[in-house]
Amino acid sequence: MGRVWNTMVLAVVLVLFAAGCGGGEASDDDVTATTAPTATTTGGSADATTTTTDDGDEPAPPSGDANVATVSIAGTDYVFDVTPDAIYRCDPDFFGAFWAIGVSADGSGGGLELLLPPEGDENFDDPPSIKVSDDTNDLEWRADPEFWETYDQLAALPIGVDSWEVDGATVTGTATFLESNAGFAFIGGTGDEPEPTPGTFSVTCAEE
Repeated sequence: MGRVWNTMVLAVVLVLFAAGCGGGEASDDDVTATTAPTATTTGGSADATTTTTDDGDEPAPPSGDANVATVSIAGTDYVFDVTPDAIYRCDPDFFGAFWAIGVSADGSGGGLELLLPPEGDENFDDPPSIKVSDDTNDLEWRADPEFWETYDQLAALPIGVDSWEVDGATVTGTATFLESNAGFAFIGGTGDEPEPTPGTFSVTCAEE
């Protein structure tokens, strides 16, 4: 009996050791970091579960939940449900791009549009962009270097997605936003020149 028990223990140890060596850890090859070209123009959908935070340069950490996006702008966290259906999307590899479209997680009516195409890919004519709509506060934040390019008054502002890192089904990054209402008020001569606002973002899609 002693020999049989020792043999069983040894087998279990060997199985556990093999499982540990196999691991589930993502390799460095699965992580891609991208720094967007310096933006020379400006570019903004969303209401959400909102909380006040301290502004910072570091991307907001992923929530850990699948099909959830968080964008932090001007001390507010906007949280979105990006569960794929007929309207919404969460795809970390849409022809090489990270693509997310979502709705406010608390049902307040805002939304998110995010597209991060691979650098130099001829399939995408548009630059990386993020649009966040805050319906409750009547705000629209855009990090999109093409949205304002026809308006000379704002074309030189450094608006856009600054950098991002894709790790499997998750992306985190930083962006500089312009609030659309403030931008149009300035263009129309009824408001002061708006200040670009730094922000961070993270999106986690469901693993396939």
